[in-house]
This record gives sequence, C-alpha cells and structure tokens, in this order.
Amino acid sequence: LEKKKTQKQIASVLQGANKGSVMGMAMMAGVPMEEGTAERLVRVANMVTEKRLAMGVKWSKRFIKVMKVVRRVLKL
Repeated sequence: LEKKKTQKQIASVLQGANKGSVMGMAMMAGVPMEEGTAERLVRVANMVTEKRLAMGVKWSKRFIKVMKVVRRVLKL
C-alpha cells in the first residue's frame, strides 16, 4: 500500500464500484446484503482517492509506532 502505483490502482477500483457489483460480490461470498447497505458501501468506496489512501497509510503507521512504544513502556 505504500507504493503510489498500488494506491492509484486501489483508488481506481474503489471509485468504479457500483451497487450492482457490490451486491454481486456479496452474493458470491454468501453474505446477504440489503440494497441500502450496498448503496452506503458504494458511497464510501467512491470517496477513496490516492491522497486519502496515502494519508490512511501514514496515520496507520504512526498509530502502530505509538502503540509499540506504549506496549514497551507498560512492560517496564
């Protein structure tokens, strides 16, 4: 997820999501899904951009580093 090319591909796939494809994937996975739920999921997926993915990766890495430090401190 750190590579720009990967982020671009993920964002492209998510921005191309639609209700029909989400419902189809859910059906193939054997997960019942209502149309309203699929519509909300599509709205969130369509909002994902390369910039937002990069920010998410950056903040996730920071959070993990902080949690490792907290874990070490609590061991003392």
